[in-house]
Amino acid sequence: MCSLVKRTLLSALFSTLPLSFSSAAESSISSFLSFDPVSDSSGAQKESRLVFAHYFPAYSQMMNNMSPGEDYYDLHYLNPYGENSKFLNKGGLLRERPIARVPYNVSGTEWGTADAEFEVRQAAAIGLDGFTVNILSNTGGTWTRAMRIVEAAEKLGNFKIVIMPDMNAQFHPNKEPEAFIPTIRELSKSPAAFRLKDGRLVVAPYLAENFSPTWWKQTLDQLKAEGINVALMPLYQGWVSDLQQFKQQEPEAFQEYVIGVSDWGLRTPSGALNLLDDAGQAHDEGVWWMAPVAPQDARPKRSNFTEAGNSEAYRTLWESAINGGADWVQVITWNDYSESTQITPSTQTGYAFYDLTAYYIDWFKNQQQPEIKRDAMYAFYREHSTDTPLSGYVQSDSVNVVNGEAPRNEIELLAFLTTPATLAIEIDGTTYEQYADAGMTSFKIPLQEGRPVFRILRDNKVIQEMVGKTSINIHDAEDVLDLTYWGMSSLRHAEVQNQQYLSWPRKTNSAGRSSVELANSQSPFPRKSNALPDQLTFIAGQGENGFTYEFLPVSVDSATVISFDINLESRCIGRSTLVAKLTDGDKNSGIEIELCNNDKSSSELQNRTVNGDQAIPNSHMNSDQWYNIRIIVNPANSYTEKYEISVTKEDGTSVGYSNVVAKAKVQEISSLQFELESNARFNVPVKVDNFTVTSANQSL
Repeated sequence: MCSLVKRTLLSALFSTLPLSFSSAAESSISSFLSFDPVSDSSGAQKESRLVFAHYFPAYSQMMNNMSPGEDYYDLHYLNPYGENSKFLNKGGLLRERPIARVPYNVSGTEWGTADAEFEVRQAAAIGLDGFTVNILSNTGGTWTRAMRIVEAAEKLGNFKIVIMPDMNAQFHPNKEPEAFIPTIRELSKSPAAFRLKDGRLVVAPYLAENFSPTWWKQTLDQLKAEGINVALMPLYQGWVSDLQQFKQQEPEAFQEYVIGVSDWGLRTPSGALNLLDDAGQAHDEGVWWMAPVAPQDARPKRSNFTEAGNSEAYRTLWESAINGGADWVQVITWNDYSESTQITPSTQTGYAFYDLTAYYIDWFKNQQQPEIKRDAMYAFYREHSTDTPLSGYVQSDSVNVVNGEAPRNEIELLAFLTTPATLAIEIDGTTYEQYADAGMTSFKIPLQEGRPVFRILRDNKVIQEMVGKTSINIHDAEDVLDLTYWGMSSLRHAEVQNQQYLSWPRKTNSAGRSSVELANSQSPFPRKSNALPDQLTFIAGQGENGFTYEFLPVSVDSATVISFDINLESRCIGRSTLVAKLTDGDKNSGIEIELCNNDKSSSELQNRTVNGDQAIPNSHMNSDQWYNIRIIVNPANSYTEKYEISVTKEDGTSVGYSNVVAKAKVQEISSLQFELESNARFNVPVKVDNFTVTSANQSL
């Protein structure tokens, strides 16, 4: 069984991105979770029970603005032969990547800025207070990506950046330690840089033990002389002796500068238990404790992995932080794919660790376990066993377990139940079951060959079911061995084979105050995508006023279904016309739908065809209600380029249908645009959710 091709194209729909932000994340994401997140209104002034995720700028959402399968991740990082076969003996540098998107149709490097804004929005949506940004260097690509994240956090406003200079990279004693002060000086200018209530700038250096306490005193004294007062939270690897050495050698500097301590931590279930007492030890030294939590650790570049026991290490690390009284938590990491510690939605782990993080963030911040409102299950397993042999044709280096925990080869179903139920895992014709009470239950079985199926049952009826993303191979030789844990979430929309990659909405005119934000509620229609809902706010008098979603050009060989849910918070005011257009790259319209037009005597939707305007029969749309608009492009078995348009209410009632001839060639259609054509007083939000593009073999 060869695993080379499969890995590069395992991507679901890409979530949409705002160009400005909303703080109403909780109600927008709750349908994806087993609980209703509790709002935190304390904002930027809060200093206790904060949660940050470690951002590693060696990687970003996309490494270049190319199509899925053709970008740098797929061509080089995931490909064993990438980068001139640099990591061929390791089977490639990485084993998975962020969920992909289509190229963003902008010039220059604007796509990188937009990617950073997307990542910040995605992190804020699950309750993260900010990123601890690893500053590897103050020049080059990692600096550019780090500064994009800083600038994106500035746009959000209440998302903070903890400066984490990497003392093992550019600032290492044998490299350029003199670059440390100018780097902190530059980063301190950002309003997103996290400061305590007293104004001190929080700096949390990684591997602070690379420098002596005296060096830290002298450096912080110099920054203080420049007016930059630092609150130091050093991160060590084995923190107790290093912190005590600082306290003993420089007691006055310790008292003045050191506010807390952290550690890179352990990633095994037994190691996680050992961190339970660390907060108390730190408090005894007079400082705060930032607890490390990490989902797993597998490093192809080093040919090793740490046994995490499926989700067990991650859950135990979180519960050690909660029960031990940690002041802050650092999730390690948001996006370090080289160590497989990422929680950001990715091709193999999916949304599993991301959604599980939201649960524990809520528990940590509110100091009580969230009440389960919706049944949910997560699945964690490897596609290969630790005993799976290598073929030797590609990867030649064997993979070793490190850090003391013996390998485990198991399949896990992690359930969150509103009431008791039976948990079931079926694989290769055998079903394993376990009764579970309400709440959280972990059910594991031995790893075995086949594709697992996960179920929740009550009264012998299947309540939820998930089919495993990948089959498990134990005995057949593999070209590339993958010992990372894959993940699945039952409340997330499963990957659909013919669903197309999308981009987020972008403003068609960068000028003006029009904005894309996170909507404060989701569509009531069944979930078709994992994207968060967008709120498009049109500001009158801004010239070209619109927003564009982009996708890959539709196929002429099959029908393409373009579907989206929409809510107009009020009707058009004055001489306003809001139009939804399917267009090609040159803005030639295939179809235009007037969503509202205050000049029309009719309140029906208007479809503009090549022969003029045509009302879509019975398509009256009320304000502040959700509707689904479905457009089928070039239905199957038809050689005429045409469109079918249907409009549906929340209750499933059809309120309009039209069948029209195209104005542009269907194979050139690649975007959906919302445009305000008349610059009157149309300053109300338009909510868009569940936007999908799907190829089909027949008209649906």
